[in-house]
Parts: sequence; structure tokens; C-alpha cells
Amino acid sequence: MSYILHLLILLSIYSVLSLSLNLLVGYTGLFSFAHAAFYGIGAYITTLLMIKAGWGFFPALFIAILGAILLSLIVAIPSLRLKGDYFVLATLGFQTIIFYILYNWVGLTNGPYGIPGIPRPQFLGFGVDSIFAYSVFSVLFQGFACCSCGAFANRLSEGR
Repeated sequence: MSYILHLLILLSIYSVLSLSLNLLVGYTGLFSFAHAAFYGIGAYITTLLMIKAGWGFFPALFIAILGAILLSLIVAIPSLRLKGDYFVLATLGFQTIIFYILYNWVGLTNGPYGIPGIPRPQFLGFGVDSIFAYSVFSVLFQGFACCSCGAFANRLSEGR
């Protein structure tokens, strides 16, 4: 049963990533290779704030979202005039730079060894401490993301 729940958690995570990629490629037509870089940036900011600063999950997640937004502006502003293959190459370059920074900055990210001891999230006094609780948490988060992306996609469609 825990294997099925583990697959459900992975399915929830990947569906949120695919929703965001659909917004980027499907509605704007911009093909970007930097999607995984922003995912990694958000994950590392959240984890590092939880471990090193002792923050809770949701405040750290909010700051991670803001951090990914700011770093996306660093990529977006210089590449505003790029189209087609040139935009793809710019995002691929950013993806490569972020990968090598996160992989080789052993003092901060522990490099290829990963970060051990990530605290478990707390949600409304409910501790996410079992695989079943993680699966429920991830499905709830996925539902929130689906509703948010659906509303945003409808607004984008109306603007066309």
C-alpha cells in the first residue's frame, strides 16, 4: 500500500509541474528549458529556510515562490526580445547554470549528497508525518494548483 501512496505523491507533484508547463507552453507558446531550474530553486529555498532559519513550511514556501519569481525576472528581462530557438537556448543556458550552482555549492546545498533532515510540514495543527498524510497533503495541494491554474488559464483564454 505504501508503494501506491508513494506513486500517488509523485503523480501529484508531476501533475502540478505539468500544469505549470502547460500554462507556459500551451498558452504563451514559449518553449522553455528552465522549468526544472525554477522547480529546484523553489525546493532549495524552501528547504534551506526550514532547516537553517527554522521557518515553517508555508512561510518558507511563500518566500521560495517570491525567490523563483525574482530569478525568473533575471531570465525574462534580458530575453524579452528573443524568439524561437534563441529563447530556447537562453533558457537552456540558465538551466545549466542553475544546475551546476546547486550541484557544486556543497557548503550550501550539500551538492550531490542532498540535504538530510528536512522537517515535516505542519498543516493547521496536523502533522504530515506518515506516507498516508503526505499523500493526502500532496493531493490537496494538487487540487489547489489545478483550481488556480484553471482559473488563470480561463483568464488567459478570455484575453485572446
